[in-house]
Amino acid sequence: MGVIETELTVEKPKQFSMRGAPARVLWWGIVLAVVGAALVVLMPAFLDQLGLGSDEQGQTIRVALELALRVVRELLVPLGAALIAAGIVMAFIQAQYPRRESVRHNWK
Repeated sequence: MGVIETELTVEKPKQFSMRGAPARVLWWGIVLAVVGAALVVLMPAFLDQLGLGSDEQGQTIRVALELALRVVRELLVPLGAALIAAGIVMAFIQAQYPRRESVRHNWK
């Protein structure tokens, strides 16, 4: 019996590129995560250094400021992580399914 030779076609791997919108989303995610982490770590010590809360009026200001900062601190880190993941997924989808030239728009 003869040997049957088959041709093996190997597809060129898709180019994973962080350009355009995925890169912007990724960098915004990194910035928000770093700022959120810095607020979590540094802000309580900074408020203590200011001496807020040593009198009755200062305590009211400190509580209001702490409440506002807590909301910001609790939102920035998860939002940054979500944007980092979204940027990576966007780049992966863009590499796997490139847009046809007929569909491209000149949006910036």
